[in-house]
Amino acid sequence: ASHVLPLYWIQNGSHAGERAIKFHNDFYRWQSDSGWVPEFSQSISSIYPDLTTNQKWSSFLIEAQKVLDLAENQLVNSTFEYKEFFNKTKNQLGRYKLTAPPSDEIMILALKNLQDKLQYHSEEKVQSIDRVVNQLKSVWSSKGIKDKFWDETLVVPLSVNWFESDHELKLFWQEQWVQSGLDIRIPVGSSGEGVVKNSEAYIQMKILLLKTGDWIQEHRVKTISKSSEAIWLLSRLDKLKSDDYQRMIFINKNTWVNLEGPADYAEFVLVNQQISFVPKFSFFSLILHEANVNSGTSMLLPNDTHLDPEQTEVVLNSSELPNDKEIIPFALQMQPELSLFNLASFLNELGTIFSYR
Repeated sequence: ASHVLPLYWIQNGSHAGERAIKFHNDFYRWQSDSGWVPEFSQSISSIYPDLTTNQKWSSFLIEAQKVLDLAENQLVNSTFEYKEFFNKTKNQLGRYKLTAPPSDEIMILALKNLQDKLQYHSEEKVQSIDRVVNQLKSVWSSKGIKDKFWDETLVVPLSVNWFESDHELKLFWQEQWVQSGLDIRIPVGSSGEGVVKNSEAYIQMKILLLKTGDWIQEHRVKTISKSSEAIWLLSRLDKLKSDDYQRMIFINKNTWVNLEGPADYAEFVLVNQQISFVPKFSFFSLILHEANVNSGTSMLLPNDTHLDPEQTEVVLNSSELPNDKEIIPFALQMQPELSLFNLASFLNELGTIFSYR
């Protein structure tokens, strides 16, 4: 369903969430255009035919600032690394505000470069995960943050489709995974799930992954051993055995296909983080969310990034503004911390072109 911020929330601002409430309705227009993904071969002029380059750039700067304003409200609980990431992204946007607008061609090139880095295909699970993790590492380190977080995060591309692609492997899957009685996370659901090191769930999943690696090496089924998933797993067995990972993330069965469509949500995760003409990268946002809520003792981002669509609907249909400013991002149907990574990624692509970074 489309959600539009009620105008009276803007007209009747309150102390709690003052920054958020003054934001203009049109920031949320993407929610009614959720199925639209721009073809970057088009000119941006054809996407926004009634706007000049200056107007398009101004619209982007305004919406980007809204992301920063909402994210700034959440900084109290954040880590030093995240504050650094936020401040440097904020300064980066500030520099762009002082420069002439980039041409349509430059904006299209930056979008195309970002799309290439974050392209997602359900038939290319290993490659899609690699692209997302590499981008998350890149955008994090581009702000000068020295952190092993992403090297210690294992995002698992194994899926039901892969396990059932060969008769012998399917038997192994049924006997060792499905009939194990464990919460194996892969076969059901439309989102993702994670396990944290030293938890019982982590130990169970580690054992199953090691068993799968042993099965691949022992059986040497040609079609399986040469698959991207098998090569991926075998290359990570040593780190698994050495306990070098702090967390593992698994993708549910339905998620792989759902995120190729126009979905705004992956169950309780808002994966639509579109900012002006910068489109949503749903798989990117989902992996970031799962890494955050499975960080361990200290979350990567300031808050739990789950979102309850039903709660949002209730808040939006209420006649009163919530007094708790922490509810504002829920009411506005966005998670500013996730949006911030989309924004930083696009600014980095512009920076590469302009050599501003």
